[in-house]
Amino acid sequence: MVTTDSSVSAEKAVQENYIFVDWGTSFGMMHARQYPDMPAPKLRASVGRIALGFLNNFGGTAYLPEAMVSDQLGQTLFKVEDAPVIQKDAYAVYSQTSIKQESIAQALSWFDKL
Repeated sequence: MVTTDSSVSAEKAVQENYIFVDWGTSFGMMHARQYPDMPAPKLRASVGRIALGFLNNFGGTAYLPEAMVSDQLGQTLFKVEDAPVIQKDAYAVYSQTSIKQESIAQALSWFDKL
């Protein structure tokens, strides 16, 4: 969870200026367990980049991937220290007989850098 207000708590963050990003069913279920009494968010987004743009322009709080916000952390965006980390697994599905093995290996190596 990242925010434009460096002093906000997780509980307060979901009450005011919260942007809910729909990262899928499993994320939604984990999020609902963490924040059962959360009111309707200020904005619902299905794309993280839209939420990030909104945060940068209008302020607020959202769950965004660390890789997406790492260059802004400590400057314009701040981790909400008491917020639980919600992790999502990433999977790659590809044919082992693909003629694009080199490209696939390059793409998969990106995940190792995270």
